[in-house]
Amino acid sequence: MRTTDSKMLDIAPVDPALLLWREDQMVPLYDRIPDSYLAAIAHRGVREVSLGVGSGSDVVLHAMGKAFDRATVASVTRRLLTAGIVVTAHFAVGHPNEEDRDWKCTTNLIDHLVAAADNRPGCFRATAVPYASHLAARPAVARRCASITKAQRARDRAAAYIPADARW
Repeated sequence: MRTTDSKMLDIAPVDPALLLWREDQMVPLYDRIPDSYLAAIAHRGVREVSLGVGSGSDVVLHAMGKAFDRATVASVTRRLLTAGIVVTAHFAVGHPNEEDRDWKCTTNLIDHLVAAADNRPGCFRATAVPYASHLAARPAVARRCASITKAQRARDRAAAYIPADARW
């Protein structure tokens, strides 16, 4: 869906304070949307986008059947941040193909995106869940999820983060 149709943005004037919302979408969708549209949806009230990333490793992303790579995740995230939109990326930990080097790729990607947000109007957030519910009992998976969660909570406190859908 590559669209630059101006009619999509031609809606009646509305108080932007009434249009704070959060959007859940897939990385490939935002990869195809022009920057002008990202700026327009930010202007119209989109404050946060939630992306199901999965992993920071191209090997694991391929094994998960994702239609994108880590470079696409980085590009989409930087573009959303530049538009002033908060990006929350969701990672799944403990995929059967995930090895220590893949986990390192994920943490490196998170660190890279946190740093990228420092020079842009939006902010970057990361969450982690076990790839499958039965994996939550595995100590390595639990530690990895907890490490991402703990680091994100510290960043949220430092930035006084309030989710867009909790501001009403």
